[in-house]
Amino acid sequence: MKNLFVFFLLFTSFSASSQIYFKNNTEEPVKLAFCKYYDVDGSKYWGCAGWYYVEPGDNIVVSSSIGLYDNIYYYAESTVSDKKYQGTTTFLVDPTDKFFIKNADKEYQMKINPNFIWYKFRHLDMQQTMFQMSYTIELNY
Repeated sequence: MKNLFVFFLLFTSFSASSQIYFKNNTEEPVKLAFCKYYDVDGSKYWGCAGWYYVEPGDNIVVSSSIGLYDNIYYYAESTVSDKKYQGTTTFLVDPTDKFFIKNADKEYQMKINPNFIWYKFRHLDMQQTMFQMSYTIELNY
């Protein structure tokens, strides 16, 4: 019984939250945006933040509170060419300024700020990262 309790403590501590890093393995600087689902005091929403700038060879942390059952999305693009990391799920971003958009999956946000536009984000299912305290998304062309 004691071993089961120790396993439970280890499992919950390792899977409770992870840090998400982005490593730029390209020869070009990139900027990226990151979205996750928030459940804060009963308020549930998709929030997107950007822009994070990552120089070639650099590795940055964008979130330190990703849970095992979270689904996260990211978008990245070169700042000097037309190379992009995009997927199929759309969220709103501010294409020019630093941003955090609450309810970034909602059309009405475009009425609040007409500069917002839809970008296609890649999906990362955090269940595949079980027992990892950090996870690095490597950007390669």
